[in-house]
Amino acid sequence: MQFLVDLILKPGSSLKLIPVINVSIVLLLGVLISLTYSKIATIHLVVMATLALGLLASVNYFYYEFQKVVASEKRLEETSKID
Repeated sequence: MQFLVDLILKPGSSLKLIPVINVSIVLLLGVLISLTYSKIATIHLVVMATLALGLLASVNYFYYEFQKVVASEKRLEETSKID
């Protein structure tokens, strides 16, 4: 628990927060889906779920694109060392 608090309070963002963000958004989606069965403000819940899915997709998209850039830079660095 202390590790998580230290990670969140540390200045700057860390890639170690990506799984925490994913879990929290999936839990939010679970709550929103379970609330749609109550038939109260269903349109609002659908909009909120759509926004949460978009956030989940965009966070993971940028994470995987960042990982590709890091991998390509690492390969470039390795090939420059060989030459």
